[in-house]
Amino acid sequence: MNCLQQAAVSVFFLAGMVSIHAQILDPGWKPSLGEAFPLALKDNRVVLTEAVLVTPNQVLPAGTLARNVFTLPDAKAIQKANRVTKIDQLDETYASKRTKISAIDPEADPRDNYEKAVDSMAAAPPWTQVDKFAAFFHIAQADSYMFAYQTNAGSPPQVVQFRLPERLLLSETDGAVKVRAVGIDSAAERAGLPSGVQLVRVGDADLEGSLQKFIKVYPLEKEKAQLAGRPLALTYRSPDGSGLKTVELRVPISLKSKAGLFDDIPMDTKPKPAPEKKTETPQVETMPDKAP
Repeated sequence: MNCLQQAAVSVFFLAGMVSIHAQILDPGWKPSLGEAFPLALKDNRVVLTEAVLVTPNQVLPAGTLARNVFTLPDAKAIQKANRVTKIDQLDETYASKRTKISAIDPEADPRDNYEKAVDSMAAAPPWTQVDKFAAFFHIAQADSYMFAYQTNAGSPPQVVQFRLPERLLLSETDGAVKVRAVGIDSAAERAGLPSGVQLVRVGDADLEGSLQKFIKVYPLEKEKAQLAGRPLALTYRSPDGSGLKTVELRVPISLKSKAGLFDDIPMDTKPKPAPEKKTETPQVETMPDKAP
């Protein structure tokens, strides 16, 4: 396939994705996730070239095999997966003999239909084009789809739903944590954090070039900032070698904050009990006895 044909395939796929997923258009990244996600073709399989933080507590290591990407299963996908599962069970039970049995006891598979649909879609033939992943990442919001992957060629497919912390795409390579993309209108983007820089420190904690260290210190430093009622500092190394710079992320202030925002609220908010009403005994006036 020549370059012109490959471009036509990509455009066709992108147009299809636009029509299918127009309701979940990505508000944007700098650069786009399709450009920033570290994927490459190796031995006819798409692999991660760098470790990537996909949720606040999960890192996919470099070399992970990318299978495919799909949106969260809808009602039709769930029904289809359930129907296919029943047919497969019939074939396994009765071999080539067709019977009039139209359903399988649902107790045979304890998983719900949603999980079956996810497994079915993750087990679809793996994509072998980086452009196909890029087109999907261009269209769908990062938290609206499932990423199917394998740790190696012999392992079963696994699935993760992206929850990128602070809408940052972070990767680790050569002992450095890199900001590959920043979500437009995110707290990091509003603070002025650029993409393509090396993230060195979160709050007072040094990352030591490790995403695993980021996982440990990020929630602690964020909570400290929330309790103190101050922004969360991110320190990065400028790519031009001009030294370290710091931006401040605005984070929601915790209800436990000592920042003085709730000083006007009395500690004891229980209503005072109503005073007891005194009931007076009626006084009966007695008439003096008449003289004889």
